[in-house]
Amino acid sequence: MDGSPVWRLYIFKAGKLQSRTTAVPETRAATMIRFAICDHSRSVLSTTSRAVSKDAPSTTGSLASAVVPSRCKRDYNTTLALRTARSPSKPESLKGAGFRPRTVETQAQEEGGERLQIQLEAVLDEEKMTALFAWVSRAFAGDGRYGDLMPAFAAVFGNLPSDHYISELLVEALAVLPPEELPAGEPYSTYEREQHSLGAMGAGQWTGQFITRPHALLDVRDFTSVQDWSKGLNRGARRTLKKASDQNFTVTVRPIKGGEPAPHSSLAHFRAVVSHEVRLLAATPEDFFGALQQGIGRYLGTTRMAGEIREYRNAEGRVIAFAHEVRKGRVIRGQWFYADDEAARSYVWFHATQELVRRAIEAEDVDVVDLGPSGSDDFTTLKGRYGFKNVEDWPAQADYLGPFWYAEKSQMEDGAGWLNRFLGVRE
Repeated sequence: MDGSPVWRLYIFKAGKLQSRTTAVPETRAATMIRFAICDHSRSVLSTTSRAVSKDAPSTTGSLASAVVPSRCKRDYNTTLALRTARSPSKPESLKGAGFRPRTVETQAQEEGGERLQIQLEAVLDEEKMTALFAWVSRAFAGDGRYGDLMPAFAAVFGNLPSDHYISELLVEALAVLPPEELPAGEPYSTYEREQHSLGAMGAGQWTGQFITRPHALLDVRDFTSVQDWSKGLNRGARRTLKKASDQNFTVTVRPIKGGEPAPHSSLAHFRAVVSHEVRLLAATPEDFFGALQQGIGRYLGTTRMAGEIREYRNAEGRVIAFAHEVRKGRVIRGQWFYADDEAARSYVWFHATQELVRRAIEAEDVDVVDLGPSGSDDFTTLKGRYGFKNVEDWPAQADYLGPFWYAEKSQMEDGAGWLNRFLGVRE
């Protein structure tokens, strides 16, 4: 840990953790990280930022917000208060991210017991990634002992004694760690997968419940081929697509089936999701653990939805990225895209976008490609270079009112396809 930003965490040598916020100087800002993991994989993770006094500057802002599902049987809630201070240098995994090194102090307390001070290192390597997945997979399997991310971070990123009960929990989780590419998610039914997909697709707006963010749309009805689309792009965009096509990766289509774990609910895909979120969100050490919990929440979200994934592997056969697509009505939605650092350097997003446009043009019943809302103005601009327009009243152009589409009937287990039957569509 020499020279790396660290977090100081106070826990207890035995007993159940119950956290409360540390006192923070008025000139400092605190990032509050709240975690709620429910029984039976009903997981909701949210991050908010607030200043601890009216004179304290705010931090980088809210990273995520979610609502606990009503069917959660029980919540496990933890709050960490992060206090910024100077630290000598950046961790290797965050070098070049454009931030000043920090040390963050946090404290967790319970009534009675002896406190134990540990340090948390804001560095994500292969060993820590595997250990984090081991912990999370036990929580998603319904083991309530793993339903709190605070001890998970202490076990994975801290210098806990090996005989501490939290360390022993991690050892136990690692002992039953699923193989690298074995799907380990919950076998949601088609009914559940379709329902979980609607929110991220923006159903709140097309059903008239509320207004969502603008979506990036591309109307493909005037194109006869993907070449028609690409020739209308500027020279730089065409050059980037050429570079993407020249990369040495393979792409495999993997349908998400009802009644089975999602094909991307594995350590290999978890690695891509978490690496993606940390790369994008951990611009400062204060953001590191928020980015981790965001990645975990995103992993849960994509593995509970319908559709199919396009899985990208490098020349060694390692999963480096995946694109999650859902087709409904007359729209193909690029629902999610996650890539590790290697994929980010290999133009995978550009390849995935080009192939999505190609399939939409070639499909008989698709009018629009929807890449959804953008997390930043820069990403909105990037999509615009490839012909996607940022549209506020996007349901007027993207017709989502038809059924979900499945390439294989086997994606729907017996008795599923509820929305198709409701709409009178023959399966």
